[in-house]
Amino acid sequence: MAEFKKREQINLPYFNAQTDAVAALDFSFDARYLAVAYSNGADVWDLDKTNTVPISTTHGRRVTGRIRSLAWFPTRHRLILAHDSGVVYVVTFGINSVATAGVREPGFHQNAVSIAVLNDNLFAVAFTKTVQIRYERPGSQDSLEGDWALLGCLKSPPAIQGLSISSLTIDSIHTIKDQRLLVSYGKMIIVEWLILSVEPFYANIQKLIHAPGSVTDVSSNDSYLISDNAAGSYQLFSLLYSSSVTFIPRYPGTDMAQQISAAKFLGRDLIIGGGNGQLVLWNTEASRLQNLKVDIDKRSHALIEKFCCIYKASSDVAYIAAVVGGSSQMIIWEWNGSSALEPKQHRETVLNHVSVQHKVRKCRLNLNLGVMFLILMTVFVVILKYRIDN
Repeated sequence: MAEFKKREQINLPYFNAQTDAVAALDFSFDARYLAVAYSNGADVWDLDKTNTVPISTTHGRRVTGRIRSLAWFPTRHRLILAHDSGVVYVVTFGINSVATAGVREPGFHQNAVSIAVLNDNLFAVAFTKTVQIRYERPGSQDSLEGDWALLGCLKSPPAIQGLSISSLTIDSIHTIKDQRLLVSYGKMIIVEWLILSVEPFYANIQKLIHAPGSVTDVSSNDSYLISDNAAGSYQLFSLLYSSSVTFIPRYPGTDMAQQISAAKFLGRDLIIGGGNGQLVLWNTEASRLQNLKVDIDKRSHALIEKFCCIYKASSDVAYIAAVVGGSSQMIIWEWNGSSALEPKQHRETVLNHVSVQHKVRKCRLNLNLGVMFLILMTVFVVILKYRIDN
């Protein structure tokens, strides 16, 4: 397959490497915009233009706490910023203007930690102890800002094997598909929710799962990724069956393991994980496909903690953006699938690998049960024949 090539390196003009830390970065649905949030500000870059300064920034404006998370809407140039003060801002990019709407319930002061967008009119914000669901009021879609009302909150999950989940802090929240959410608690419990009704709001728990770490990303094929800090690896799991795949970033040319940060899906069938001075690209069989090395300001071994990626199926193009810890430099890589040898066939093969493995295991189980049944029947016939003869 074709490899990712470095497209450009961007200097973050308002980022102070000594005092700031990158909180999150994310591509818009069409990969036109790239948003970067750090400490008390956020920049938005137009990747269709020469990038010397961002087209929009909150730097220097009055803000309410540090930005903890950000996310784009699935088909609109609309960005959500969640602050640790509990305030959530919805920023909409019009043709010639930018509009911002801030939302927070009176008297509510929990820190916002993560965002999950369900559709263009519905999103969830995870705070330390609760999850709020907000929607755009009917009739306000014509307004650039929108009118975002609190639809409801997810109820506290029940205890699992004597462990009170409500006592744990929420790590992250993710959208799967079909109005389903995955919430990670205390780096040890995962709860799958299904929103059954919007008005009136009603959501039901589908699964409670023990996990070896916090969820870092999910895929629309019901797979999810976990950072297992104790084992120093990334784990790929599925909501459909119990098998898993392990990914370990290593120094190129050696078996020496590196530190881990987070892992993300590129499309549904490729995995990207952070390591020391590099991002590693795997397929879902844990075969390494490429090492994307970073060497900025002599930080060749710095852990890559914050990055994002996107695959555009319509044009068969993919992008990755990463910020090296302690650096004000952002690198963007580009992959053009049209230059690869049978890229789509390769991706489809990889995509189906996990489900094929599951079918093979199921066939083997059925075969083993069949063999056991034949053995038992044989023993039964022998015993029966012995009794008849005697």
